[in-house]
Amino acid sequence: SQNIRTGLETGAYPVYIRDDRGCTWDSLIQIGTVPEFDLFAGEDQFISIGDSASLDVVMFNAVGTPEIVWSSITDFDLTCTECNTTTVSPIFTATYEAYGIDDNGCEANDFVTVFVEKIAQVMVPTGFTPNGDSNNDLLVVHGKSKNIVQIDNFKVYDRWGETVYERSDFNINDVTIGWDGTFRGEEMETGVYIWTLQVSFEDGSTDNFQGSTTLIR
Repeated sequence: SQNIRTGLETGAYPVYIRDDRGCTWDSLIQIGTVPEFDLFAGEDQFISIGDSASLDVVMFNAVGTPEIVWSSITDFDLTCTECNTTTVSPIFTATYEAYGIDDNGCEANDFVTVFVEKIAQVMVPTGFTPNGDSNNDLLVVHGKSKNIVQIDNFKVYDRWGETVYERSDFNINDVTIGWDGTFRGEEMETGVYIWTLQVSFEDGSTDNFQGSTTLIR
C-alpha cells in the first residue's frame, strides 16, 4: 500500500483498489476535516430563591459515550457532577460549566447561568376580626417559608402613627404570633391600621414591606 495525496475538495469519494494478485476492494473515503465535538449546556434560566433548576447537556458529533463533568466557581449545590443531567438549587445567581471529552479525546465545554430572583411572597391579611371566636383573631404574617429565614420585625400603627404592636425575630406562618387587636390591655376600635415588616432571606439579604389592614369588631 502507499499514501495518496490529493488536492480534492472536502467530501466523500469512491476508491477502487486492486493489488498485484488481482484482489480488488472499493469503498468511500472522506476528504476534509472531521466535524468537531461540541456540547450545549442549555439556555440560561430564571428561578425564584428556594426553587431548583435542571441542567441538561446536549452533545454534537461525539465519538462513543463522552464523559460529562459539571462544576461551578460560584455554587456547588449539584445533585451530581459526572452526569448528563444535574439539578441545582442556588440561593445566589450562579454560573455552571459543562465539560465533556469523547472517546477520541476531543474536548468541549459550555456555560449556563441560573439567575435567582428574590420574589418576596409575603402577605398580611387586609382585615381581621379579633372577637374571640378563634377564627381570624390574630393579624398573622403569611408567606412562602422556604424563601424566608425569619421575620425580623413586625409593627402595627394606628392612624396617628403610634405603635400599637411590635414583635421581632419569629418564623413566618406562625399562627400563634400576631396582633390581637389590643393595646396596653385595651381593645382597639374598628378602623384601618398600618403595618410594616422586615424580612430576612436565605441569601442573607433583607427587604421591607408595608401595607394596611382593617380591624373589624
